[in-house]
Order: sequence, then structure tokens, then C-alpha cells
Amino acid sequence: MPNIFLSLLGLIRKPAAYSGYVDCIRDGQLHGWAARKGRHEPILIDVTVDGQCLFENVKADLFRQDLADAGVGTGAHGFSIPIEPEVFGNTADFGLYLSGTDILIAKKSNIAIENSRPDDSDPLAVNTGSAASGHSPSETVARISNEAEMIRPFFQDDYYREQLDERGISTSDPLEHYLLSGWKADLDPSQDFSTSYYLNSNPDVAGAGVNPFWHYIAAGRSEKRRAQAPGGYKTELLAQLEPLEITTARWRKSGAPPEIMSARQLLASIRQQNVQTRRPILVSLSHDNYMQSVGGVQLCIHSEQIVSQQEGIDYLNIHPWQALPVLAGAHAEHYVSIVLNGTSIGSATTSGLLSALGQLHDQGTEFQLVIHSLLGHAPEVVIDLAERCGIEHGWFWLHDYLSICPSYSLQRNGVTFCGAPPSGSQACGICIYGEERGPHLRRMHNLFDAISFTVLSPSQTALVIWQAATSLPHDQARVIPHLTLCDAPPAPARQHGPEHPIRIAYVGYITPQKGWSVFRELVHRLRRSGRFEFHYFGTSTDVLQGVTEHSVSVSANDRDAMARALADAEIDIVLLWASGPETFSFTAHEAIAAGATIITSPVSGNVATLIEDTGAGVVLPDENSLLDFFNSGAASTVTRLQRRSRSGRPMGVIFSQMTFSVLNSEVDL
Repeated sequence: MPNIFLSLLGLIRKPAAYSGYVDCIRDGQLHGWAARKGRHEPILIDVTVDGQCLFENVKADLFRQDLADAGVGTGAHGFSIPIEPEVFGNTADFGLYLSGTDILIAKKSNIAIENSRPDDSDPLAVNTGSAASGHSPSETVARISNEAEMIRPFFQDDYYREQLDERGISTSDPLEHYLLSGWKADLDPSQDFSTSYYLNSNPDVAGAGVNPFWHYIAAGRSEKRRAQAPGGYKTELLAQLEPLEITTARWRKSGAPPEIMSARQLLASIRQQNVQTRRPILVSLSHDNYMQSVGGVQLCIHSEQIVSQQEGIDYLNIHPWQALPVLAGAHAEHYVSIVLNGTSIGSATTSGLLSALGQLHDQGTEFQLVIHSLLGHAPEVVIDLAERCGIEHGWFWLHDYLSICPSYSLQRNGVTFCGAPPSGSQACGICIYGEERGPHLRRMHNLFDAISFTVLSPSQTALVIWQAATSLPHDQARVIPHLTLCDAPPAPARQHGPEHPIRIAYVGYITPQKGWSVFRELVHRLRRSGRFEFHYFGTSTDVLQGVTEHSVSVSANDRDAMARALADAEIDIVLLWASGPETFSFTAHEAIAAGATIITSPVSGNVATLIEDTGAGVVLPDENSLLDFFNSGAASTVTRLQRRSRSGRPMGVIFSQMTFSVLNSEVDL
């Protein structure tokens, strides 16, 4: 089954993930460039001539000012390879491939063969066009002028400027920039045309080295060629996919922590706080340092730590030093970092950790275990930890679905909710996580067989999905919402009247799975109408041209920060367009508390359920319906009613005590 997916991946991956161009052969050197979108580090390429690979592992790292001007990474993505042009001639087919793969980056035929002349300007500059095309400067000017005349009625200046602004590029003439250099950097001339897609789905156009948008206007439309990939942003996401092992390799750090604590040092550090009172210790497993990272799970853990200390229980958080998007290896020693009662005390090997905690147990310290995330952890080590510390029972939180699939959000290929089909099914066979899922599930079953867990779910929606997809043994399952809505006193009335533009917000972590791609598309299509304002709330910066940014960080010490910021900005609509079921959504509760209307899709899990329960939003079936909602006037109607009915923040939130909501009633520590 995995081979089915890999063959599909080879067909669709390249367009959005990699860019490149074969410029010319000049002075016995083949010149060109290649880069990976969104990354600055150089890539390795293989070069083929007439289908035969002649150059392997070529590093594309030469700086070119034309690439920097066009916004291609740092500009250091060029290559120059010694070659004998008389051997191949200018009719040879040249191909650039990601090194060691069949991922085609660029292809060109009829390549120009040039020799230096004393009066030449830089022959490789994208903005001259002469080297790449083989034309004289005067011929190039005439060609560009003709192309501009044909393209101009269809070219969207504002949309193109937004792309330039995102790359820090300014120009007085966007159309000229696109014709001279922008198309080679995969910039798009309008919302309805994808430069990279058109070139990569039409190798004859790419091989001819002509401007793709000009070709589409002149001939492609009448020939029924597609201007964009079918499927929109989902196709773009698929195009950027990598096999899981490559993604995991990209995450890995080299080396080890600067200081590795021995078992004796770790034991001494814990004893400094624990030896006098012999307080029990609650061991908490997570995927990162909750004191340094911002997010919903981190907020949950920090809140739990505070309650733990209030209960007289030491809170020992263990997270992988090496963050990973998957489980850690079953048999390899790895490093973990330790936080005790909110203070980082260092890093150790897993064997050192087990030795130190085992000694504490032997000396009478009582341990309990709560698992918030297993990403980067090895279940086998968790089993050993439970055995060494005398732990027979634990609490397992469903913050995600990692216990039933290595795709912890149940997203097939990171794009579409899969529903957790049976392992080994054809559906798993076309997913990058499919091959790993069988071994992954066996490791999870071993963990749940070894430790008796009470499963804690933040929502009934998440628990239903989990129970339908797994047979993992467990004592019981309980729903403990992270927070609940409550009545709150009215706040001051809105400052903006009913005719003010509708304020639409994206809140939190920027990722396609949370709906960023859909929000970005709305911005591009609607912001010039004058009827809408777009806002972002979170910790990212320089997110998107035309979007007002609000820096907000929610913590256990300021849990109300997001709801307060949304209310203060008088946000009308919060878009929560998750592509898969959320186990819980702090953002949805914060939006309701701020008096905003939530717009979501049926697959958003707990978000859609919350809207059904509260009536605080609208559930739309798909992206087309979403766009119609704003264009048809429905959004204006909803917003007018909402502005009339609300007065400041009509609702508040109450945070749970996390595991301590059930721990004291189950176990007398």
C-alpha cells in the first residue's frame, strides 16, 4: 500500500514545494537556480541531460542578486556547473531534480549557449531576459512590451503587490516586475492563476521558457488548459508533502544537550525540593517545555502544575529534548528535559532519569503519572518508568489522537480528516502515515496493557471519535472540559456603529490545519471591497499584508488575555476553519466570551458542537459557501443582529483543574 502513495506523491509534490530554472550555458558553465519554497537553506540537486543523470548532489548555494530581488529565499540559490556545450548542443533536454529523488524541479529544452563579451551586463540577471531567452536586449524589450499589452487587462496589481510586500520587495511597475522576474520566482499575476502550477502541469511551456501567464492568455485558455490546480489550497498542501521519515529527519537536532545530568545530579536536584517533606510527585509527560512554548496544551499543563503545588504535590514535567512529530525510537537511548514545579532543572538520558526516579521510589516517594502528549517519547520508556516508580494507574489526556494514529490530528496527508480507518486499509495506504501506523498502534497497545489508564477527554466529541476508532484497554473514560462558559457582567458598549466594516479575525497558531489557508484566501478576495477588516491575534509577526496584528499571549497567569483582546478590538467574526475535528478549542470559548460570532465547518469537531449547543455562530458546509456567506450579504445580516444584541462581553469562562478535577476523588495521594 505505501507504494501507491509514493507514486502519487511523485506526481504532485513538486509544484508548490520547489522552484528552479535552467538559465543558459555560458563560458562552459551551466547556470541556473533551485530552491525550496519558504526555506532559506540551500538544496542539493541532480542534473539530467536527455534523461541521463550526469551531475549528482550539486549544491545550489551561489548568491545571485536577481534572485534576492525577486524574493527567492536569501538569493543564495544559484549553481554553476562546468559543461562542454559542444557535446550536447542547444537542443538537449536539461532537467533539475531534488537530489536522490524523482522530484522534478525544472526542465528546459533549446537552451541558449553564450560567450562573454566585454560590454555585456550580468548575463544571469533575471531582469535582463537576454541570457535565458537567447534574444538581444532590443528584441527582449519588444517581446516584453507585446506580452504586457496582452496581459494587462487580466493582471491584478494589488494582488501582486501583496506578494511583493510579503517578500520585502518594492517596485513602481508590478506588471513589468512579473514579466521580467516575478514569474521565475513563482509569483502569481492574479488570484485565478498559479504560475508554478501552470509551468509544472505544462512541460512544453516550461521547456520553451516563455512567460506562463502570457501563454495562458494567448493560447492556454482556448486549449482548455487549467490556470490553477483543482482543489485549491489542499492541492498546494499535497504538493509540499514529504515522506514521514524525511520530515522527521528535518526535525532532528545534531549532537546532544550542552550539559547532561547524571542520575546522581538529577536525584540531588529533585531532593532539594522533595527530601524534607517526602511529598508525592506527579509525573507529567508532554511534547515540549510548557513554560517556554505558547499553546492550549501548554496552558493546560501550567494550570495543572499550579493546582498540583496548591495540593502539596510536586509536579515533575518530562519532555523530549529532541522535539519530534512522531514517537521516539523504541530501543535507542534519547535525551529528556525536566521541569520541576515550573523551574527547568536540566536534561538527562532516559536511563539516567529512570535510575534517579527509581531511587526516589525505593526511598519512599510516591509517584503518579499523567500523560498529556507522547510526541517525542518512547512508550517503552514510559512502561519502564511506571515499573521503576511503582505506578500501576495513570491518567491519559486526549489532547490529540496520537494514541490511535501517528497523524495525531487524524489528517490524511495533513489535508483531510480521515476518520481513523482500520490500519492496513487502502485508505491508510495512500497516506504518508499509513506505513507507520501498524507498528505505532502495537506500541500503544503495549503501553495501555502495561498501565491501567483513566482516559480524560476535553470534549464528548473527541471521546466519541476515540472510542469508535480504538480498542485500547482502559479503566474508564471521562469528559473534563478545559473550561466552561458562564455569565459575566456587561462591559462598556461598542465604540463602532452598525455600519462600520465587519471585523474578521484569525486567532492563534498559523497553520493550514487550523484554517490559515482559508483565512488568507478570504483576505485576498475581500479586503479591497471596503466592507471588511481583517485581524490576527497571536504571537506571530508580519503575517499578511492587509491584516492588522494584535500581539496576544495567553498564560496561566493571564488566562483572560485573548478574550479581552478580542472584545477590546470589537471583533465581529472569528474564523475557526479547522480541517479536522478539534478535541477542544480555547479559541472558540474565548470568541464567544468576547461576543464574537464563530464561523466554522462541519468537520471542526468540538467547535461545531459548541456552536450547535450555544447558537453562537454559523456552520457552513464548504469553502464555496464560506465565500458566498461574505459576498451575498449574509455576513452583514448576522453582524448587524450581533452588534444590536450584545453589550461588551456577555459571557465569561471558568477554567478546570485539569487532572485534579478527578484525581482527588480517585486516588488519595
